[in-house]
Order: sequence, then C-alpha cells, then structure tokens
Amino acid sequence: ADGNADAGIDPIAHRPPDAAVRVALPPLLLRADPELHDALFPSHPAQKQQKKDGRKRRRSADKVYSAAARWQSTWFASDVPDSDVCGRIADALLVGHPLMPLYLSVSMLVHPKNRKRVLLALGDGDSNVGSG
Repeated sequence: ADGNADAGIDPIAHRPPDAAVRVALPPLLLRADPELHDALFPSHPAQKQQKKDGRKRRRSADKVYSAAARWQSTWFASDVPDSDVCGRIADALLVGHPLMPLYLSVSMLVHPKNRKRVLLALGDGDSNVGSG
C-alpha cells in the first residue's frame, strides 16, 4: 500500500502542477483555439514536416507547459506587473473552481498578443512564451 494513502493524502491531487498541466492543457487549448493547439501539439506524424520541425514544436510545447505551470504556482504574479490585477486574480482563484488557474492559463495563451508570440516562435524557433 502507498504510504500517502495510509496517511489520508490523495496522491493524484498532490501531483506537481506541471503534471496536471501536461494532462489538462492540450484538450482545453483544443477547445479554445484549435489552430494554436494543432501548431503546438501535432497529433499525427503526417502533420510534422520533418524531424527538426517536430523537435522545435516539442521544445515550444515544453516552454508552454513550463510557463503555464509557473503561472499557476505563482498565481500569475510572475507575468502580471500590475499589483491590483494580481490581487483581483488571487481573489478569483481563491473563490473559483479548482481548475480556474488552468482556465486562466489557456486564456492567457489564446490572448491575441501571446498567441501571436507562440505562433511566431514556432516559425523561428525562439519561444518567448510567459516571459515579460
């Protein structure tokens, strides 16, 4: 038996944020922005033009996962410079649905400015997702 189960701790609920992001982000992004999803997470080998392109997409997807995990672990304060906005975000996260941080991560990714940055990064291989 798992020691965590004996202590009454749910091991699934206590996974690192990055693990939850890797599981839940792609389907949510698919629903919110199919084009951005397909650009980051090609689901079929035929969509990959070449191995180099596939590696670039995996690196970009990893950067998106990292940014989303960082946003969630810092409650978005790492990339939102306005302290009043950070306070309102914290209030919403405290009273909102447990998946609210993930939903907010998706909304940040599909925001036109960030979406453009992600798609441009896939074109030139220099992803700036979640950095200033």
